[in-house]
Amino acid sequence: MVKFKVKFQTLDKVAQFVNICSKYEEDINFKAANYHYIVDAKSIIAMISIGLNEICEVHLNTNSEDLADTFKENIERWIIT
Repeated sequence: MVKFKVKFQTLDKVAQFVNICSKYEEDINFKAANYHYIVDAKSIIAMISIGLNEICEVHLNTNSEDLADTFKENIERWIIT
């Protein structure tokens, strides 16, 4: 599993992120720092329920470094370092 911290400013950015995640067969989970639950990053409804302007963790469930690198490239505009 690989993890990235991300942050979204608008609903449009959330929708773009969900669209990217939906292209992957692997499970991708999303957790906001102030919440105790994890949601499916491929679900727009679940993602919107977390809210905007929150620093969150994305968990990509894979052991493939190549896949992890590709995913990171696809979401790098939202990654917080």
